[in-house]
Amino acid sequence: MASKKKETGPTIEVENSGETLVLKSPDQKVWDRYISHRRRGELSAGRRELVACCTTSHEGGEVLELLKKKPALPKKIADALEDLAGAGADYDIGDDSATCTADDGTEITIRAPSLEEWEALESDEIAPADFSVKVREAITKLCTEPAAGAFERFPALPIVLLDAAAQLAGAGVQVVVKKG
Repeated sequence: MASKKKETGPTIEVENSGETLVLKSPDQKVWDRYISHRRRGELSAGRRELVACCTTSHEGGEVLELLKKKPALPKKIADALEDLAGAGADYDIGDDSATCTADDGTEITIRAPSLEEWEALESDEIAPADFSVKVREAITKLCTEPAAGAFERFPALPIVLLDAAAQLAGAGVQVVVKKG
């Protein structure tokens, strides 16, 4: 396999049969396509594309050939890329706000969504190709302070914050049905 450029910033290295693949975190465009694949139920294709697009050590076609030979590899690598993109970030829920902390220490606080904002987020009419963009736009409106580039560095954070917004909107309230 031919080498591509060296990458700066956080990377993932994958050792495979004497070859080392180096991958960078996905940018927003690549992340949006990955989420679009997932929303359409095309998880395997989305993982392969995510891995190929994020690999900096080899050309995309070479990576896809390797992934054909090692079909379980894309899931392992995609899981690591999701984490690098911020999907594993934690958040704390308050009474009317939630704060998420990215790996670099950046804190993003959102307020609870209004009824109209929640209904727009919950809409089944959001096309899979638009989902990631629409969520990012909606979560940006809920931010109590500008995200200051955090979504560019960690494109998965809006999805994490969507879960936090759901908790603030009442999705985490326990409902007990008593029959009798």
